Amino acid sequence: MLNFQVFLQPALIILIFDIFFYGVHLTILGLYTYLQLQRQGRQRFCQVFIFLLFLFSTAAVVLAIIDFVQLCLLTLNEPGTFFNSYDNIVLALRAIYVAANIIADTLLLYRCYIMWAAKKWVIIVPVIISAINAATAIASVYCEQAFSEVGILLFDVFLGVNLFTNLILTGLIAGRLWWIFHTTQQYLGCDFSNGKKMKNAVAIVLESGLLYPLALIPCIIFQTYPGFTFNDDPVVEPLLTVIVGIAPTLVIVRVDLGISVEANPSTISEAQHQNVHDLEIQPSAWHSHPENSEIPRPLSPPHLQVDQDQKGNVVLTSSQPSHLPQKYRVAESGGHEL
Repeated sequence: MLNFQVFLQPALIILIFDIFFYGVHLTILGLYTYLQLQRQGRQRFCQVFIFLLFLFSTAAVVLAIIDFVQLCLLTLNEPGTFFNSYDNIVLALRAIYVAANIIADTLLLYRCYIMWAAKKWVIIVPVIISAINAATAIASVYCEQAFSEVGILLFDVFLGVNLFTNLILTGLIAGRLWWIFHTTQQYLGCDFSNGKKMKNAVAIVLESGLLYPLALIPCIIFQTYPGFTFNDDPVVEPLLTVIVGIAPTLVIVRVDLGISVEANPSTISEAQHQNVHDLEIQPSAWHSHPENSEIPRPLSPPHLQVDQDQKGNVVLTSSQPSHLPQKYRVAESGGHEL
């Protein structure tokens, strides 16, 4: 009973969470695959990264199960090469998690880069921090065997910096999305029916983006708290590997379902046929007034399309500009920059 409480109970709890979240990941990936086939897929490199994350997630869960079996054999006093196997498994799990985290950070940086209309100065600091943090993680894997204490310390630093970086990038994406809608509303001077869409978009970005940081917090506590350790090294990597794969997949799935909105300058030409990437401003049912009435009537554009150019400017286009007053008219072939 003592062996179970000391060794098996924490490992069993972690394994249960690993398997549960892996099932969630598998379900989301199935939905992602279906939606990509229905929409004939976009951005092939994102698809490759998403499936790589799932492969890493699968490998991490398999290794976690093997590790738990090894731990059970140890508590039963079965002869074997447990400690050598344990060290190899921990090293493999850490390497898999670091690789998955680098891929997820790349996707997050790319999304932030696109949302900010390819403005390099916005993401240069997060890119530098992510690169240094990735080097720290690789060094922790390298030092794990020869200098276990140094490797554990470097890994703890990596987890903390990783939490900070993900929070910053998620905030940049959500903030930029809110600013685009807010600027559009200010320019047109009317209350759009798309206000709810804007709130949903920001909420979805925050919810999906904060999933991984929220998982990092208890894992950091678990990693540093001595009461949960075995052989001076708790195995939190499988759970983090699974969740780091869920987060970007979930964002894309919700975008494809039409819940989120992303301003992607490389897909503006396709955006007119995709409700997910469009912000279509439909006129409200204005009250009619006599032509000579002195009561001011609000501006009622028949159909405006809000896009974003590569410089980050909000661009309005209209297929029927003749209904607007001359000073508010938008060119048919082009657009009006905000």
